[in-house]
Amino acid sequence: MKYFLANHSLRRAETGTDQQTEPLASGLTGADLQKPDSLLKLPFGYFPDFKPKVYFELQEKGRFTDVVRVHNTKTKGFLVNQKFIDFLQSLNIMKFETYEGVLFQKQDIRQFFIFHMAALEVEGLDFQKSTFKDDYDEKYNIKLNRLIDKCNYRGIYLNMDKIYFGPTFKNYDMFFIPYFQVCDDFFVSEKFVLEYKKQKLTGLKFTEQNVIEEW
Repeated sequence: MKYFLANHSLRRAETGTDQQTEPLASGLTGADLQKPDSLLKLPFGYFPDFKPKVYFELQEKGRFTDVVRVHNTKTKGFLVNQKFIDFLQSLNIMKFETYEGVLFQKQDIRQFFIFHMAALEVEGLDFQKSTFKDDYDEKYNIKLNRLIDKCNYRGIYLNMDKIYFGPTFKNYDMFFIPYFQVCDDFFVSEKFVLEYKKQKLTGLKFTEQNVIEEW
């Protein structure tokens, strides 16, 4: 398989603005971010036992896309519409949940969902072959036994060098490496990219990567 990196689009011709959404939607205050149903309460590594409030405002010059960049969430994901969710159904995606809400721009109110992917490990990741690196000191070939072991390397910028998978890896079309990829960048398969373009979806960009080699 061949993988690409997927992230939010920065093409203003597509998104209208770099950020797309307002940091805080009209009618909300900072106190709303601390409420029990706030998106800030969504956990990173697992799914919540509550329904988060999804209420976002598109910037004045922002444009509606199928995938929308969001603020005020520490979770792994984006705002997405039903068309994007339907697109995912034909693919092999790491476990995710969606939470219904709205995205609005003045009087234009549309149904959108928070796409939330959560995990603490990736089944099938081969730690014996995979290597990590300290980008700051240019140290390579660092070995880990678990992804959470990154937390033991405080004070240095530990990153992925080469990632390999064993036979139990599920050949996902979309997934991420916990602790090393935060918020809104994912690995996606060539099949994902081709189908995304075929369906003329908007809001993501795809770039070549050298962390996962083609097999």
